[in-house]
Amino acid sequence: GDACECDEDQDADADGICDGQDNCPEAVNPDQANADRDVVGDACDECPTDDENDADEDGVCGGADVCGLVGDSGQEDADGDGIGDACDLCVNAAGFADTDGDWVCDEDDNCVDEFNREQEDANGNGAGDACDIGCADIDVDGICDESDNCPRDVNPKQEDEDEDGFGDACDACPFDELPDGDDDGVCNVGDNCPLDANADQANVDDDEVGDVCDECPLDVENDADRDGVCGDADNCPAAANDDQADADDDGEGDACECGVDADGDGVENCQDNCPAETNADQENADDDVTGDGCDVCPDDLENDADRDTICGDVDNCLRVENTKQVDGDGDGQGDLCDDDWDEDGVWNDDDDCPLVPNPDQADADANGVGDACEGAEETEQHCDDGVDDDGDGLIDCDDPDCAENEEACGFGIEGGGCRCAVGAAAGTRGGAPGGLPVALGLLAVGAALLAAGAHRRRHLGQR
Repeated sequence: GDACECDEDQDADADGICDGQDNCPEAVNPDQANADRDVVGDACDECPTDDENDADEDGVCGGADVCGLVGDSGQEDADGDGIGDACDLCVNAAGFADTDGDWVCDEDDNCVDEFNREQEDANGNGAGDACDIGCADIDVDGICDESDNCPRDVNPKQEDEDEDGFGDACDACPFDELPDGDDDGVCNVGDNCPLDANADQANVDDDEVGDVCDECPLDVENDADRDGVCGDADNCPAAANDDQADADDDGEGDACECGVDADGDGVENCQDNCPAETNADQENADDDVTGDGCDVCPDDLENDADRDTICGDVDNCLRVENTKQVDGDGDGQGDLCDDDWDEDGVWNDDDDCPLVPNPDQADADANGVGDACEGAEETEQHCDDGVDDDGDGLIDCDDPDCAENEEACGFGIEGGGCRCAVGAAAGTRGGAPGGLPVALGLLAVGAALLAAGAHRRRHLGQR
């Protein structure tokens, strides 16, 4: 008999299922498949996987609708978190960013992890009463601002990979103890010219120094013989010959010509590591191209890399010119390459008292000058005595404070007898209109050192 006990006019789609029992009476579907188990079979279900069949009637089935219960035909989702703008509590945050479920988005919530719908904050310190730890905590991470190594970035674990005092969460160079000195977007540790901006890090000769700060950008040895002629243009790259003499005009300088023994030591010039100095034993302690007999720095492979006349084996700033080798804090690192002169853990650039230790950076009157150096004993600066009178590491005409002294420095500016501030007693700095506060004098000293350092440094290989 028939699969359905009814007349033909009661099985409109003739699929063998009576209309009264058929979940798609007008669509042939003898198997009666119904994936979402609603009352409508898949063959005639507009939303075969949505048992509510587009509940918000916006034309988008529930399985694909970014707002299943809120009409949203445009399906806009500004933050791309899969939750449509029409029903997204936190439109500008990825995911349903309300960690504590108090209907206040994390970005606006003064207690991200504690339910506090009313956002009470009795002391007005930015941390809601529900999570206030009793001190200012701007980022609400449970660490008081005064102790937080990232006071404006949430980092409850206080990670600080390079131990520079700046937490990884807010450290532009989290693996670099030094900052990005030239602001080119490349951290000092990986920057081939840390004091000269070169975001592209171009380095034609593929040495350790970028083209921008490389004296010999086409010479990987960077003038190995230190004769002032880069190797790519030197007719004797391994033998000093600043005159580039070449009697036979063969392209090979006389100083390294084979068949000639200029110093009579039994070693031909072309093989002699000191062609103009007798050294039959060819001793070469630092194993560079120049023998000890004629090597200005016999124990320095780089032969005074910063060209300050101080060999690298004794230079307290290997790659920063500092002929005077001033080291105010006696830490073995010259002032011109020392990022923390007063050893208080605060970089000179950020220190409100760069020459006076004050790790707390207290500044009661908020004038930019730390309380530790708010007043200072004045001392006269002599610009022609060969002495660093103000203790800033700069002597006489090298010191910007002497720019006012026409007689000593010859700058042609009226006035003289400039004065600087050092020490720790109240006073004012003489020679400045209106009596510039001595405390500002201290900051001026720090600024002078920063400027001098930037002017003198060629490239920084280490601090």
